[in-house]
Amino acid sequence: MKCPIEELELASQQVGRNNLDFHITYENEDEMGRLCKEFERMRGQLAENNQQLWKMLEEEKALRAAIAHDIRSPLSVLEGYQEMLSEYLPKKR
Repeated sequence: MKCPIEELELASQQVGRNNLDFHITYENEDEMGRLCKEFERMRGQLAENNQQLWKMLEEEKALRAAIAHDIRSPLSVLEGYQEMLSEYLPKKR
């Protein structure tokens, strides 16, 4: 009982530190083994969810950059037209 409990305790501390890069190695077929297997499954799912979240954040960042570029481009063109018009149109007196 001591070995799986210690392993689960260390694993829960790692999860608490947001470190999901570990594996639970206790693999007996008793009740503690099933508990360790389920904890390992939970750890794996958390790691996968974190990866998906990171990927979504990166995609959102890329989308925002693309939108910002698309907005800046027409504004730059309009600014150029405004400068050209103010320079070459006759001034009213």
